[in-house]
Amino acid sequence: LKSPARFLAELDKAVVAAQGAQYPLTECPSSGEKYGGMGKPVDLVVAGRLVRLCCKDCKKDVEKDPAKFVALVDAALGGKKKTGEDSPKDGHGPEHGK
Repeated sequence: LKSPARFLAELDKAVVAAQGAQYPLTECPSSGEKYGGMGKPVDLVVAGRLVRLCCKDCKKDVEKDPAKFVALVDAALGGKKKTGEDSPKDGHGPEHGK
């Protein structure tokens, strides 16, 4: 109880390890950018679900409406969505993250 952050970080690592290999999206659910185009993707755990982002700047979008992004991942896991098409766009373009 004295250091819960340490245990939460361990739980997040376990979620990323368990869900990362079969992650269903190929593009960032926030920006629509392909993974790897802006460096190593950023893994964020929300409600026990891995949400992979193209960069750390997209984290603020997930923090504003986490349920929307969990729903996108869940839909993709159900076979309804394989890419980031039709994902919410926030004005990210070719210069995003530069």
